[in-house]
Amino acid sequence: MASRSRPRLAFTTLGLCVPVALASLAASSCGTDEPSGLAVLGDGSHSLDAVELTILSAEGEGLDEPTDLAFNPDDPSELWVMNRAPMVAPAWEGPGDPPRNAPLEQHWPSVTVYFGLDFSVADDGHSFRHVIDPWGVHHMANVSSVAFGAHHIPYRDAPSDVGGPGDPRSFATCQESRNQFKGYRDPNDFQGPNLWSGKLGREPDPEYDFFGESFEGPVADSQATCLAGCEEGDVECEEGCLLRDPGSHLDMLHESPNCMGIAWERDNVYWVMDGCGGNHFMGGEAMDCAELGDIVRYDFQADHGPGRHDHSDGLIERYAVGVVEYVPGVPSHMQVDQEARVLFAVDSGQNRILAVDIDAGQRVEMLPIREGGTEHWEWIGARIDTLVEGSEVGMELPSGLALYTPPGGEKNSVVLVTDNAQGKIYAFDRKGALVDELDLGVGAGALMGIDVAGDGSIVGVDAVRHQVWRLAAKPG
Repeated sequence: MASRSRPRLAFTTLGLCVPVALASLAASSCGTDEPSGLAVLGDGSHSLDAVELTILSAEGEGLDEPTDLAFNPDDPSELWVMNRAPMVAPAWEGPGDPPRNAPLEQHWPSVTVYFGLDFSVADDGHSFRHVIDPWGVHHMANVSSVAFGAHHIPYRDAPSDVGGPGDPRSFATCQESRNQFKGYRDPNDFQGPNLWSGKLGREPDPEYDFFGESFEGPVADSQATCLAGCEEGDVECEEGCLLRDPGSHLDMLHESPNCMGIAWERDNVYWVMDGCGGNHFMGGEAMDCAELGDIVRYDFQADHGPGRHDHSDGLIERYAVGVVEYVPGVPSHMQVDQEARVLFAVDSGQNRILAVDIDAGQRVEMLPIREGGTEHWEWIGARIDTLVEGSEVGMELPSGLALYTPPGGEKNSVVLVTDNAQGKIYAFDRKGALVDELDLGVGAGALMGIDVAGDGSIVGVDAVRHQVWRLAAKPG
């Protein structure tokens, strides 16, 4: 896509170990040696023969257009995969007009969780669960991205044994949705990032699980099916469906429809790529999205607990307006380097990788809100630098991103980026120089989110073939 005019922020192309504008970058985040090739990408050979590429997933595990995945930081054998399912509702086969909300059992956004992954053995005996949230058609609609966060912070009115270091971590997701319920409703833009609990056992256990509902459960009793029976404009019926099963989300904020990437900073604070951009400033009903999207910081603060509705303490800071470009169907992933205090972010539409100083700038004034009690702030003084111009290195459509430190090579950490158009993975050093690249041979549309395993291998999704793959350096 052609670049459009950009606001006058601190955009530069990095030519140093750290950008001059990003004074908070820790010197330790960059290496002193110039890396040449990356073992996990074939050491500069650009050949699949130099690596081990395996498929981790199998049929029947619920993978349905996976967009992103993340290892649980507390358990490197536990991998969570986000399935967005088809981007539009299935065709209605009549007779007559389709119901306002048709049952979506076959194409429901979901999560596949793998337990017991051990890449050191040929047959690790791992298991999986395929899980949905009963209200996923809103809270996980066309899920684009995921990031694990803090250990679950006790929610308001939580029992004394909930929350803290002994409790599982929470995670957050972004949704590529304008809240049109998979195409059965007109959009109203009441969408944004969701917070969830990672409390999920290897086997269904209603006394333990916080997240979701198994596909073996009564999907016919879900809210979408309930809503299918409501007449147009029957608010009482709709509210009854909502209260019937409000789902398992811990919190949600609603200022970022078409949310395409998410990264954890600290506590319940996350950064997102807001693909819809400046339409939020008008408040109220949906409008056309802006030509360029925004980078936004969200703080859920104390969540409301599973399935509740009180979002009133949410804090939204619109860090930079009109700086990224949304590409339908292509997530723009991001990750915070917490030591360096820098957000690395994909700008898919403008074919570049950004480095964002997350400590720069300040609030200036309140913006309109879509939900009472929240605070929505305009921000000035953003510091954003261009780490990589994709056109200069042959990249076409960046999507996935992960920070990667080669085993034993702490001084040579790199930024991994997937190219959705070409099926390639690129590696760049912290100066923005190309270190290596590898074509996985999967073609256009397949590569999206990636993550790094504890053994230094890379895992990622194939949205075309509905698979999870693993890429590792060849032994010896």
